Amino acid sequence: MKKVFLFILVFCLGFGATGIELLDKRIRNFIGDDVYRVNQNFIQKIFQNPEDFYEDGFLNHKKILETLKNNGLLKLKFDSPKEVNIVFSSPTSPIFLLRTVNSVLASMGYSYFEVKKAEYDEGLSSIVFGFMSEYMIDPLIVIEEMNKRGYIFNNVFKLNAQAWQYDVTLIDSKIGNAYNIDIGDSLDLKEVGGEYWLQIPEVSGNINITTRVSDWKPKIVFFDKNLQIIDILKKESSVKSITFNVLKNIRFILISDVQNPIVIKNGIKVEFKGFK
Repeated sequence: MKKVFLFILVFCLGFGATGIELLDKRIRNFIGDDVYRVNQNFIQKIFQNPEDFYEDGFLNHKKILETLKNNGLLKLKFDSPKEVNIVFSSPTSPIFLLRTVNSVLASMGYSYFEVKKAEYDEGLSSIVFGFMSEYMIDPLIVIEEMNKRGYIFNNVFKLNAQAWQYDVTLIDSKIGNAYNIDIGDSLDLKEVGGEYWLQIPEVSGNINITTRVSDWKPKIVFFDKNLQIIDILKKESSVKSITFNVLKNIRFILISDVQNPIVIKNGIKVEFKGFK
């Protein structure tokens, strides 16, 4: 019995030491060695309960960053405008990752940025975004906005003073401007651009779309959760409504017109029913 207790005690102490070391390394990474050295005693105080900064055995990057920021230790402002890079890596399609990060940056007010590098290798997408700014993009807002779009964070770290990397996993794919629709729903939609995105759960059924015009030539594009095209439905003859089947592997649907989306800018009615 004493041997078992001693083994458990040694194991816990070892795990605790490792946990503290990992937390300490991540804090240093986020704020830099100089800031860490000057504020070491203060940092030890605010992180005196290291177990609070873990979740399910993994570092809680958001909580660490929040603590540093709330205590004035997370420096994001530069002395002058500099080129900023942010790197996103995720086991999803580059199209979906690119669209998601574009949406995140736009929501944060960043309209001028470039994709400096994009790679897709063995199921892993990696994209580098670059722009000029007086501030490093706030990692807490990045985390919050990516969470809203169905991503969780595996790792967050600073590559250097002007570059951060985010390793993320897509759990529940979402598109910001898509309308959620489920079995039994009936939606009246209006988009001035004439393009309508639908987001559906993993269910099967049929969808009926009715327009307010009679010269609609439907173009319906079906996507999976990674925004890979599964199928495209087109009609070259004009119709007022159309009905089609939806299978479980379809996550997003784009509704438009073969020639000009503006044709249906005044609105459509979408009804989603289960198979009988």
